Amino acid sequence: MRCSEPALLIALSLLGACAGGREDAGVKDEAAADDSAATTDSGGTDDSTSTDDSDDTSSEPLGWSNLVFPLIQARCDDCHDYWGPESELAYQRLTETRGAEPALVIAGDAASSLFHQKLGPTPPKGGQMPLQVPALSEAKIEAIRDWINDGAPEDQLWTVFGELYKGAGSCWNCHRSWGEAGPSNTSALQATLLSRSVGGYTLVVPGDAESSLLYLKLVPEKLPFGQSMPLSYSFVSDQELADIAAWIDAGAAFD
Repeated sequence: MRCSEPALLIALSLLGACAGGREDAGVKDEAAADDSAATTDSGGTDDSTSTDDSDDTSSEPLGWSNLVFPLIQARCDDCHDYWGPESELAYQRLTETRGAEPALVIAGDAASSLFHQKLGPTPPKGGQMPLQVPALSEAKIEAIRDWINDGAPEDQLWTVFGELYKGAGSCWNCHRSWGEAGPSNTSALQATLLSRSVGGYTLVVPGDAESSLLYLKLVPEKLPFGQSMPLSYSFVSDQELADIAAWIDAGAAFD
């Protein structure tokens, strides 16, 4: 059977179109493969860096209570549990001399402080700390360096309230929503204390303890309403109340 000329032309045209489509598809597939390889080579999707850079963008000043002590609790306590779970004891362990050995933290001298040296990639002895978890980011190591060089302050006024908030049977038991992620989450705690009001009183008014419900609820003779706090927990001494008032009057800084 003979094919007519028009039919033959149509068939040839269709074959050419199919061949061209397959050729274009091959070019596109190769280009996609090249793009994928280039992305991997450049490190765009294969980042093997292992550092902890969380919270580095925080504008909150970093110091003992919101950087160093939480680091000890989260990263150091498994091996260095003798430093103690309480802020005051941990600070004492880091800053006290140990026989002929210098203190781990030498106030005003980060370069000579073993605590700071061990956080970097090339400590003078042993390996980098903390072990078996991501190393601290450069920003956090620099913040710890600055804290030590500034005298390694303990932020005692904040620590007094911090221990009250997270201590057994204290504020944390009933007011967990203040800290959201936990009692060491000072950013969430600070935001709550400065913004939440009850009965017309804001919990903390920086610079004015006498107008701050947090302080007023701790002092029975100043109690504006309800029961004095903390419930079933009586460790707040006159000195601790004075320190908390002084902390608020000084601006309620969490650094």
